[in-house]
Amino acid sequence: MNEINKKNFFLKWIWRIALYGFAIAGFGIITAWAVFNLGLTKNKGTIDKNNRYLMEIEEMGKVSGSNVEDYSFNSNQRAIDFYKIICISKFFPYNANNILEAVKTNENPKSIRQMIAATEIYINSNPKIKKEYEKLLNQGSELLSKPQKLQNPNNAIEWMNTQQWAALKIAISKEKDVIDSAAKNAGIEPRLIVATLIGEQIRLYNTNREVFKSYLGPVKVLVTETKFSMGVTGIKEFTAMRIEKYLKDPSSEFYISKKYENALNYENGVDSAARIQRLTNGKSNYYSYLYAGIMLHQFQKQWERRGQDISYNAGVLATLFNLGFNLSIPKPTPEIGGAKITIDGVPHTFGGLAFDFYYSGELVKEFPYYQNKFID
Repeated sequence: MNEINKKNFFLKWIWRIALYGFAIAGFGIITAWAVFNLGLTKNKGTIDKNNRYLMEIEEMGKVSGSNVEDYSFNSNQRAIDFYKIICISKFFPYNANNILEAVKTNENPKSIRQMIAATEIYINSNPKIKKEYEKLLNQGSELLSKPQKLQNPNNAIEWMNTQQWAALKIAISKEKDVIDSAAKNAGIEPRLIVATLIGEQIRLYNTNREVFKSYLGPVKVLVTETKFSMGVTGIKEFTAMRIEKYLKDPSSEFYISKKYENALNYENGVDSAARIQRLTNGKSNYYSYLYAGIMLHQFQKQWERRGQDISYNAGVLATLFNLGFNLSIPKPTPEIGGAKITIDGVPHTFGGLAFDFYYSGELVKEFPYYQNKFID
């Protein structure tokens, strides 16, 4: 083989290697794009082990017409509920105290029944306590004169007995005014936004103990994420883009109403840098709450258009928030679940944690229960 042929031979092989290399790289890029955009990397989560009971309790909150007023003046039902609170106080006075605090501030009496039933889930999970509780219900007892003030509370919801929750409560209380403002502009009950915030913050503090030591433990502040998930509620940029898009698209099933079309307008035009700055602003978490609140409102409208009312389903709304738009499929039997979150070795779900908080009575003074969860 002469020099020219050798040269041509090597040039052909170099050309082939380069060509195949570009082809493989291109295939990889296209594959990655397809996987990302089709949502194949998304955590589809799991169904909470108590889903059936949680859903039964949330169904109790469904009201229409004069149902709320009828219940308000139903002395028999209210007497039964208050007696149950007294029975709960024997085993978990802290939870009974929270329910009584909710009685003072809540606008929807039916939510008291839901709080009681939510606590009974944990009572019934302990055979010994369940037996004594049922005995008390059958025997009767004197009414509790006033809620107890406890130095060492023992919450029926075990994860709420942790240091993380004690500190997180303080951090969330500091955000009351900002959360209330964002909720008003999103047309949603503030407590629903807090319920979704709980899952994200608890996840962070229990998957990274150093985060707890650095942020929540000593200074009682929320953790602001700055990478793939952003802000204190963990909103992803592509999710934020969809939230913005649906606000202005009357043809979308996630469209709320004309009233909210300009809720996320930009002063100088839309751009990625401005969006990220909104969600990662260390000085204010307003936009984290606003995007979360609007997203929850969008899910509520989508399901409403399909004939399903989930406005009173805190656990379901939080689950959808966690799973995202692609996995929001309206159906007659919604489920509570989402990503698994382990707290002190005990597995929970994102939606289950939101449910626990929502009906626990925790922070009820700061974030009371509204009769109307959404305003269009």
